[in-house]
Amino acid sequence: MNILLHLPPETEARLIEQAQATGRDAETLALEAVRERFSAGEPASCPSVSTDEWLRLFDAWVGDHESRNPRLDDSRDSIYPDRW
Repeated sequence: MNILLHLPPETEARLIEQAQATGRDAETLALEAVRERFSAGEPASCPSVSTDEWLRLFDAWVGDHESRNPRLDDSRDSIYPDRW
């Protein structure tokens, strides 16, 4: 399988620098880093945040999106008028 990676310039520079310092080519060094990362057998970890922080971030994300139809009344009263 071939995978094309687009590295940020600073990451590419560090990879090339490290490859030259160790006498290996950059592709070999990158492959070794990937193998090392996935051979540990541990699942990839996600940064953990508290529930309150997650809710704050989620609410901020929701607030960044405009309503697609601001005239739509999606209140419970309008959906179930006969239940109240």
